Amino acid sequence: MGLEKEAALGKKLEEIVPGIESEERYLLFKKVLETGEPIHIETYQPVEKFGDLWVSVWAFKSGNNLGLISRDITSQKVAEERFRRSKQFEAVSSIGATIAHDLRNPLSRTNQAIELARRKPNTTERMLDLAQESAQYALNMVEEFREGTRWIKPKKQKVNLKKLVSESIGSVKMPDRVKLTVDMAASVGMVMVDPEVLQRVIVNLVLNGIEAMPYGGWLNISINRRDSFVSIAVSDTGVGMSHEVLKKIWQPLFTTKSKGIGLGLYFVRNAIDAHGGDINITTEPGKGTTFTINIPDSIE
Repeated sequence: MGLEKEAALGKKLEEIVPGIESEERYLLFKKVLETGEPIHIETYQPVEKFGDLWVSVWAFKSGNNLGLISRDITSQKVAEERFRRSKQFEAVSSIGATIAHDLRNPLSRTNQAIELARRKPNTTERMLDLAQESAQYALNMVEEFREGTRWIKPKKQKVNLKKLVSESIGSVKMPDRVKLTVDMAASVGMVMVDPEVLQRVIVNLVLNGIEAMPYGGWLNISINRRDSFVSIAVSDTGVGMSHEVLKKIWQPLFTTKSKGIGLGLYFVRNAIDAHGGDINITTEPGKGTTFTINIPDSIE
């Protein structure tokens, strides 16, 4: 830590490691002497002589005395911080590349439509429709990104779950190729959730099920109350998922679809975590997938 062994001998620890003498650490060391249980702490202190200093300290009882083993871990912490920043940069670069790639096409179509309308006035109305459609697609993508990456802090309120599920399903345009069944247990009633967030979760799972059945199939939604949890399962008879896809399914920006930026299921996982619940997947390639979310029933 910048001191020769002879210079450190006989000194108090606080003379060598500034900040170690805090009241909080005094109480921790006192507890070691009282219980005999060793503890490990890492302390940081900006020191004029040494620069930023990180020290690892093990405290243990030795007879009736307190034993301390300290180690300078500054280089380790600096390396960890560099690695953390590099991963952040890697994530930002990946997000930027994905957005740039997915927005380039609709923006290019919009630009081409406007240019063609200028050169051929007789196509103006058709080109304006194309430009509007492409611009709306780009806006939808930006909204998906904004919603998928925002921090979720649920604003819970008492909600009729049957009504919420029905409204969620009703907001989705169900293609003719997909047959829908809904099973709601009579015991399902009011729950404490954020209705806006949970509705987006259900819509995302329903859309995911529809997209998994390009040639049609059955989509089933079942709601049950189990112990202190409410369970919502969304099942499809679609293409299913391979083991490789299943391992990546919760990663942000991962998608197997030609459209979208891969934040739908990432949002779903974060939303259920924020509600203190969990989500499970059962899937079989060629036979379908079931997403089951379990949310704590906090209403007395």
